[in-house]
Amino acid sequence: MMRLSLFSLVCVGSLGASVLTGCDDSPAAGDAGMDGSIDAGGPDAARAAGALIGVTMNSTVAFLLEDFPSASRDRIAAEVTARPMSFWVARAQQQIRLTTLRLIYRNTFYPPEENRFSLPLPAQDVWEVTPMGAATRRVIDGHDVIAVNYAFRTTILTDEASPAASEPMLAAVGGTYTENFEFPADPTLLLQRTGYACLDEDQFPVDSVNAENAWEFYDHTCDAETPDMITCHVTESGGTESCSAALTRVTGHVSAPMRFERLAFNTALADRVRRGAVTTPDAPDLAVVTTGPLSLSTNYLVYRYIPATNCAVVERCVGGAGWRRLLTFDSHDHNQGGRPLHIGPVDYSVEGLGSELIEHHAYELSACHNHYHFRYYGDFSFGASTGPGRVQKNGFCIESTDRISNNESSPTHTPYDCHNQGVSPGWGDLYSAGLVCNWVDVTGVSTSAGPVTNNLSFHSNPDGFMCEGTLLRDAAGAQRWETTSFRTERGEPVGRPMCTQSPGTEANDLGTVPVTLPQRGGMMSSACTDAQSIGPGRNCGFTMQTAMPTCTPGAMVTLQCSGGTAAAPQVVRVCETSRVLGTGVDCSRREALANEVNANGMTAVTFRCPAMRDAMEPGGQYAIYAAPAFNGDSAMPVTCR
Repeated sequence: MMRLSLFSLVCVGSLGASVLTGCDDSPAAGDAGMDGSIDAGGPDAARAAGALIGVTMNSTVAFLLEDFPSASRDRIAAEVTARPMSFWVARAQQQIRLTTLRLIYRNTFYPPEENRFSLPLPAQDVWEVTPMGAATRRVIDGHDVIAVNYAFRTTILTDEASPAASEPMLAAVGGTYTENFEFPADPTLLLQRTGYACLDEDQFPVDSVNAENAWEFYDHTCDAETPDMITCHVTESGGTESCSAALTRVTGHVSAPMRFERLAFNTALADRVRRGAVTTPDAPDLAVVTTGPLSLSTNYLVYRYIPATNCAVVERCVGGAGWRRLLTFDSHDHNQGGRPLHIGPVDYSVEGLGSELIEHHAYELSACHNHYHFRYYGDFSFGASTGPGRVQKNGFCIESTDRISNNESSPTHTPYDCHNQGVSPGWGDLYSAGLVCNWVDVTGVSTSAGPVTNNLSFHSNPDGFMCEGTLLRDAAGAQRWETTSFRTERGEPVGRPMCTQSPGTEANDLGTVPVTLPQRGGMMSSACTDAQSIGPGRNCGFTMQTAMPTCTPGAMVTLQCSGGTAAAPQVVRVCETSRVLGTGVDCSRREALANEVNANGMTAVTFRCPAMRDAMEPGGQYAIYAAPAFNGDSAMPVTCR
């Protein structure tokens, strides 16, 4: 359905090929660009003609009480009901974000002849969420919840031609269109609660989804499957439960139609909702996003076991096989220019190497993945930009994944995907935290003496293979290439598209944010920074117990754990350990060997003893973590025997 992974094996179809054809990467000033954008002109030029689309929706968002022991629910319900409305606005925003996949990739949900394409919401700071009444305790689909009704509205600002190109019913002022959504009443902990039932991994490799990025994959139309009929699920294929059934069973569901209306252009309204400065009106300009959601600032530490045969080892994304401590993050490029960053068609069929990018070896076949990598997309580093802390980022698809700007130069639709690569004006190219190789391996960074702070850096386009300016062509119109000093792994010379770079565009290609590695542990052992990370299924706020008991690999283990009362229920989570690293591996709820809530002073925790991973990791050892089940409660001592 979409590409956010470095190592997807299949590409989606063109997002706009049936409407927008041709790949002129350098249209004349003032002309419509290849993706429908219109040149905003220089600083003194008249602003390009624009269009406004109003978006409204009424919905209900909830807090699920059933995660907590029944004896604690009345008390927790009273505490949650008393929370300020800002708590509920933030929770509603999480629910609204679940529209992302469907609105970006609308063409995959409708027959091609309907000509429906991307219609993304603007950035969250343009959203207006208004609670409609107080939070009340009620029942949704049989579930005990605290809920608030809310109204949502926002305004899309784009070029004059985009509304009709994205949605035919919005061609004229006054035209309306409704997109129907079905949401979880409680939108948090989506993967923990409903598994993969609502997650559309079509066109993605195994393990692309994690608990933190699950919202990007949400698709309420995912249906029950058989092994012979896979429509959504890859990691756990053949799911027997539809998304609708899972929501009804686990959290309760809410149906909410989202209404789009083409508005008459209003300068005052456009001025209020306009976002994203156009840095180079006549050229593309990639900028690394370092602040806000979906930025380099979205980073966290995870532990992952990497087998020796894994492509991450083969392609040197990690320092070696085994348990690794990985600093993973969102890497996000924003085309802040007024022109498309055009790369061009890439033929991914091994038999037919028809693309110039492949012929000049700018894209190189990965023997491990059996598809082509763009080796010159960017570099990651923690601390020094050379040595073991540096990772070269192998791009797979450079494409428009999300619309960041909300202005007259940024179209709502895009022709760029895996087959025809590039980034439209105002759009971004996102690789999400948690995806394979979207990390820096910090296993070798010693924190034995205490936490270590250094800069996490993403240097985009370090070798100038993406033209932030004008691509050069010969008299016949063919793209010109220059030979570089780079060589493929087989020793073949690598060609680079010739480009007249726009002055200053390289200044924002490097993004850095300070990151502190804790002395021990990762995300699960870190404090919860999101007020919505509540409940025993969260992946933050846990404390590892000092002892790491041993057991017989593969045998069943039952622990009797004390601690936890109705006044302060505690959750006990059991994870694997790494003998090499000498610590527990801070597992997520989905990876945990066990995860039990204790509200009665003593509870049984049963799990299978970790099996042998390799000669260095023989298994037979586990780590115990504990935390308050409800974040507002105090931690209590937990002892297991």
